[in-house]
Amino acid sequence: MLPNPRPFFESLPDPRRATPNRLHRLSDILGIALCAVLSGMDDWETVAEFGRAKEDWLRQFLPLTNGIPSRDTFGRVFSLINPDAFEAAFFDWAAHARIGGDTLDQLALDGNTSHAADPERIGRYIRHHWRVENSLHWVLDVAFNEDQSRAGVGHAAENLAIVRRFALNLLRQAKGSKLGVKNKRLRAAYDGTFRASVLKLSPLEH
Repeated sequence: MLPNPRPFFESLPDPRRATPNRLHRLSDILGIALCAVLSGMDDWETVAEFGRAKEDWLRQFLPLTNGIPSRDTFGRVFSLINPDAFEAAFFDWAAHARIGGDTLDQLALDGNTSHAADPERIGRYIRHHWRVENSLHWVLDVAFNEDQSRAGVGHAAENLAIVRRFALNLLRQAKGSKLGVKNKRLRAAYDGTFRASVLKLSPLEH
């Protein structure tokens, strides 16, 4: 199975102060949010509600030592994360998971490219592939209610948009379903197996 995104989220610097009130791992917060947004949740209240409703399922993939964060915790943490570092973590995951699509696979099979050679070329492709162009904005608007989203203060809106862009690309590439992006989000909401396959999740090792 392809790599779980959790290790790449764990590499992100945690912008919060190390105090006893910091109850939730940053990778747990980000992992819940990604699963929730993929499944149709578009604000922090519904992200938190998704976490509570799907806690048993989420515990297959995330430690969740202190349970599910509140909506205020999601909003506060996303407002503090550096957007450039956040997007870089997604790109790193995409590169390692080899979920950049058929063209990325072709790059790796190219006689001029090997696993050890030309990482810059592969990196450029990953960034091109995962960025949502202006011409695809209508997809985000229709399927993700982006124009109606109110994510909060600080970097929260920008970071939530990053999650949406990657969720969109994951859904567009999802195999085994002829549904459109909007209906794939609905399926992800009720079908845990489909959700895990889209996100390339692998269970925690106990």
